[in-house]
Amino acid sequence: MSGSMQGNVIAVLYFLLFQVCGLALAQVLLKTEKTSVKVLGGSVLGSVLLQWMPALFAFLFDFGVTAHILAAIVTILVTVVVSLRGKRCAVSEEIKRPELRYAAVPVAVYAVFLVLVLSGLEFRDGAVYSSQATYGDMSMHLGFITSIAQQQTFPPEYSILPGTRLSYPFLSDSISSSLYLWGSSLKLSYCFPMLFAGAQVMYGAWVFLRTWLGQNGKTLLAWVLFFLNGGFGFVYFLTGPDSLQENFTRLFTGFYQTPTNLTDENIRWVNMVVDMLLPQRATLFGYAVLFFALCLLYRAVWQDEEGLFPAVGLFAGALPMIHTHSFLALALVSGCWLLMKLAKECKITVADYCAKMLLIGIIAFMQLTQLILDAIGVRQTNLLLILLILYGCGFLYVLFKLLKRYGERYGWQKLCSTWGAYLVIAACLAVPQLLIWTFGQATGDGFLRGYFNWANIDDNYIWFYIKNLGIAVLMFIPGYLLLGRKFTSVAFPVLIIGLIAELVVFQPNVYDNNKLLYVAYLLVCGVAAEFMWSLYEKFRSRVWVKPAAVLTIFLCTISAVLTMGRELMAEYQLIDPSQYQLAEYVMEHTEPDDIILTDTRHNNAVAVLTGRNIHCGSPSYLYYHGLDYQEQISAAKAMYEEPEYYPDIFKQYNIDYVVIGPSEKYSYAVDEPYFAEHFDCVYDDGIVKLYRVI
Repeated sequence: MSGSMQGNVIAVLYFLLFQVCGLALAQVLLKTEKTSVKVLGGSVLGSVLLQWMPALFAFLFDFGVTAHILAAIVTILVTVVVSLRGKRCAVSEEIKRPELRYAAVPVAVYAVFLVLVLSGLEFRDGAVYSSQATYGDMSMHLGFITSIAQQQTFPPEYSILPGTRLSYPFLSDSISSSLYLWGSSLKLSYCFPMLFAGAQVMYGAWVFLRTWLGQNGKTLLAWVLFFLNGGFGFVYFLTGPDSLQENFTRLFTGFYQTPTNLTDENIRWVNMVVDMLLPQRATLFGYAVLFFALCLLYRAVWQDEEGLFPAVGLFAGALPMIHTHSFLALALVSGCWLLMKLAKECKITVADYCAKMLLIGIIAFMQLTQLILDAIGVRQTNLLLILLILYGCGFLYVLFKLLKRYGERYGWQKLCSTWGAYLVIAACLAVPQLLIWTFGQATGDGFLRGYFNWANIDDNYIWFYIKNLGIAVLMFIPGYLLLGRKFTSVAFPVLIIGLIAELVVFQPNVYDNNKLLYVAYLLVCGVAAEFMWSLYEKFRSRVWVKPAAVLTIFLCTISAVLTMGRELMAEYQLIDPSQYQLAEYVMEHTEPDDIILTDTRHNNAVAVLTGRNIHCGSPSYLYYHGLDYQEQISAAKAMYEEPEYYPDIFKQYNIDYVVIGPSEKYSYAVDEPYFAEHFDCVYDDGIVKLYRVI
């Protein structure tokens, strides 16, 4: 867990090797792009290569040193061959570099992210500490990282449910497992790749918005709306029976009592940096690829740089096991942009008008649907799924009609060489991943089903989004209706993604639909920023405009600033010293594939730190992954409480060791005399005991 200096150096050099190879490949694959785009694309490509190359060789050699050495050798060889054989073109003219005043805010936000990453996992005084946002998810990710590196089984299995294939998008964790394998500390393995991914996400969003909006000022405004997102949740800390001092004390000391995550008041639109990128590694690494792919796709579609379609296909094809929601979001954006592009090429003049009317229609439909469902007391019904299928059929019908008209008018060659190449490359890379991992798990109970308005508990549909998204959504609606076709067409995916995410959930945790919705929100921020900028330009000569602009920015960002401030102050003990010492003993004296019986708390030191299998992990993880764990839960209770009546159950579940500590005694009526008499106590620090099953 603590690693060594040598291991840290080797791990960092191994990571940087793939970054260098990615940058070199980008010089050829993105040869006509600006230097800034090449650097971004090369860094993203380097991370993707480190996620995928060891995994490909692990199918043959397991996830060990051999697979990683071969991955590095092949990556270097491919880089050298491509660099020598690739033709270089003159670089397109650079856009003027952003002035310091435009770069200052993004750099400051990234600096906050950097501090949050480094402080979100602390090893101190023989214990492990987390921040507020990382207290829940980080234990699961550390367990994946350590188990993949320690057990080296591939495809990997759940260490918290042995024998079950790990279908979670594990490449967001295996990139850290690759560093941990070389002997680095667990903290370096966990944090170092995140620092790069955070920069890729933030700069990727900037490049996409800058390409779309065309001006640094508009780009900065949209970027701020996206990363410093927060609605009107701060108002709840200014009102109510408690004093202002009591409210702000609660904000900075309470557990999840922030203006962007206040469930008691139905504030669910969490801050992008604190509650999405920091704790949710799959989202972090997925958005890093997605945002750059969106930039390339925008250029290919709306700026007619058709040579970029194959590159988009490569990045899209890599996404499913990095972040499945990002893959789905990119597919939806691609389908929407294809439809709007075909309408433009076929000179369908009413397309823009229809897209605007669709926004009004969807809002009215959602409001009416909520009234009907509330009246009959239903929230979850597969009638919504059927309804969405009908809408999907309508979308596909329009798309196919446009494809037919385009083919008749212009022929199929151009379409096949552009969109066709993108589809074929993406499908060839993505379909095997979906078949091996995703579809098997996603067909289980609790996944695809009809569910209305995801996280909204009891608010009116329109009011829910106004108070959660704040000024951004208030500016988006008139902006979408009044701005030109450029913005209607590009932001059209907002309507489709929103419609899908409001009627269907794709996983047991309905809240996770926000991983799709935040992609739509990026487009919302672009339209909102354009409209706000146009208003400012129109009235800028008025004396009240600048104060109004400052107040508007304040209202847009204050909830996020308070949330970040709270996160910077937060610290919770994740694993106490006795559990940490137990984990060290387990690491030194047990085999990587041993199965250990413990309780099912989420911050289980054995599961989190040692990479060993435990009989059954936290239901809060297993349930939301759609896994059936009830048999293991019942067996654990029987083993702890009535072992004399089930003497063969330990062999049935291949239990090698049993932990008995305060958590196990709290969760079960443990029959301690039986374990003391029949098993060997190999570890006892006076607080926790570890028994070896004989």
